[in-house]
Amino acid sequence: FRKYLFVVILLSFISTLFHGTGLLNMALIVPCIIYKTIKERKHKYLLLIPAIFIIIFLIVINSSSGSSEFVRSVFTKFYLSPLHYRIFLTHHYWWLILGSAIGFIFLYQEKKTRSLSLLLAGSVIFIFFMAIFKINPNYVRYSLPAFPLMYLLFSAGASSLIDKITKSEKLRWLLVFLLFALLAQTGKFVFWPKSYYSINADMRENPIVDYKYAYGRIREMIKDRDSLVVLDAWNDRVPWYLPGQKFVLLADPEKFGKIDPVFGEEVTNSVDKIISLQNEYKSGIAIVEDWESQTPEYLKEYIRKNLKFEFTVQDLPGNENDHWGISIYSWGI
Repeated sequence: FRKYLFVVILLSFISTLFHGTGLLNMALIVPCIIYKTIKERKHKYLLLIPAIFIIIFLIVINSSSGSSEFVRSVFTKFYLSPLHYRIFLTHHYWWLILGSAIGFIFLYQEKKTRSLSLLLAGSVIFIFFMAIFKINPNYVRYSLPAFPLMYLLFSAGASSLIDKITKSEKLRWLLVFLLFALLAQTGKFVFWPKSYYSINADMRENPIVDYKYAYGRIREMIKDRDSLVVLDAWNDRVPWYLPGQKFVLLADPEKFGKIDPVFGEEVTNSVDKIISLQNEYKSGIAIVEDWESQTPEYLKEYIRKNLKFEFTVQDLPGNENDHWGISIYSWGI
């Protein structure tokens, strides 16, 4: 227990450095510690639980969006709109849920694997609960940590079911082959490498735009211009593609703050502010996302009607059937 406990804590902490969902790993350690300390009567390890919660709190409060409003929302806000996830799971992964449930039943029936079944199923339920009701119900990627656990339960269920059906080695392999053939029909398994994998294969959620090409053209348009500002709908694209360039974030100041906490740029959703920027800077670029985004529609309409249209960029090569466009507008260029 002691040997693996600290390894698990270390790996969970490292996972938080890659993505915020790593916090789910740390939270899942707590019931495991409680269970093992009670079972093995090593109560000193309970002292690790307050330390884990302190680490979680510090990670949240020092995150890239670590404003007081953000921290408050993390701990108090609940979403009550599970429709997106319901469609996602019932349309695409009902077979995985069914197989996981069968696996849980078989594991729970055996005394030696009962605690394992509760750990796996409980972790899956916890991750989906957090993803749907606490993190964001509109993006299924936040539930991805649950899927390896579901596949473990599914595998346990499939192997146990096949063992129940027959003891013949040949017939068992035939059933395994038939199972793989059925799973292949779901489109969720790749048996040989592909040149392109769509991140919107399950649910259309993530913009796939050729940003490199778009910002490359913008870079050519604005070179050698001193008095220029870029208006963008997201906070990290200009620092990445146009480092050092002055920009303003077109979003809700009540959500992001009047100053972006990550890059320190001004945040506005005011038409009057856009007009004042036009007067302040000789030239400028405005990037409009052609979907419902953080920039309010009235601000997009003002830009479309009053600034000069330059060009539109949509899909990445290989993803021509998944249209997400950004349109570029300007003044003084």
